[in-house]
Amino acid sequence: MAAITTAAERDFKYGVCYGNHATAGDFDGITWQALGATLIPVEEPIDFKQNVAMRRPFRANTHRVAYYGDTSNDKLGVSPTVGIRCPAVDNILDLFLGSAFQVVTEGAASPFVKNFVLADSAAEAPSFTGNAGCYLTLIKAGQIAANDDDEAICSAICSKLTLSCYPGQHDGRLWIEADMIGRYHQDGQNYTGTMAVPTAYTYYNFADLGGVTIGGDTVTCFGFSVTITTNAKPIPTGGSGTNGTLNFVLPHYEVSGEIDFLYQTEVMDAMNAEDTDTLEQIVIYWGASSTCTSDNEMVIKVNAKFNDDSSQGNEEARRVLKFDGVKGASAEACNIDFANAIDRGTTYAAQFWG
Repeated sequence: MAAITTAAERDFKYGVCYGNHATAGDFDGITWQALGATLIPVEEPIDFKQNVAMRRPFRANTHRVAYYGDTSNDKLGVSPTVGIRCPAVDNILDLFLGSAFQVVTEGAASPFVKNFVLADSAAEAPSFTGNAGCYLTLIKAGQIAANDDDEAICSAICSKLTLSCYPGQHDGRLWIEADMIGRYHQDGQNYTGTMAVPTAYTYYNFADLGGVTIGGDTVTCFGFSVTITTNAKPIPTGGSGTNGTLNFVLPHYEVSGEIDFLYQTEVMDAMNAEDTDTLEQIVIYWGASSTCTSDNEMVIKVNAKFNDDSSQGNEEARRVLKFDGVKGASAEACNIDFANAIDRGTTYAAQFWG
């Protein structure tokens, strides 16, 4: 009798690749199984939610329980979803940023600085049906090829993206929480592509922060969180199927977050800005300055309207300020500059990274 292999959750690996659903060489239900992907360094299992629609009408058919001829499952009218939780490493962070912001300008030469800006107008929002948006395909691959136990959520974009970094959480590293909504889900497949596993990762450690400023004044920061909610909605409806068409609309972005400060003069000014309805720009950066020019540098900017403050209750006087990101006359609600020395435009030859 042949031995039965018992799978462990660590037998699975998870990957991400960039792509849309309608052009040659796309990552659709026909081709994703053989495409290359980059490993997502997750620390716990990820559930790919098929969100199957169960049709269970009780019809007048002489039966007083659900009858097999009247029951069915399908993927019509629903969208697959998945939540990704992982450290923000250099070779995947820009993919998730692109999927949330949906507007990027990439530098022409190394380190290929990428400036991500929210698509906050009809002119800036991508035409997803025209393949201009940033789609991702997420792959879950097992280790037993004969089992056909691999699956994917294809043509997915972020519905919400949170970046957070606290010295006492997640090994003190910048952390991604990405909620994704996709075009369709496919399982029961055999993934034959190569999932690249880096020999080393570049992390964005809290201890390596270059600086944090509010309104141009340097402050002492104990941690922060920034959430971008895209409110992405499938058009005309979710679950159009592998051969259907699907657009997304981004009706409005919401930017919110909080930041933990040492109680000092500059923080008092920010608290006063809450009362006086004044905008203050928060700048958080890894690198030599608040200008991103070198590999592995990053700058996060939020044009903040503070709406709440509270004491942390520690021995040192600290205040946690909550805020919303608001577009100003000359400042974006939120934008991020990021350099990872990867030429996405050449790698994918797509409009989005052009």
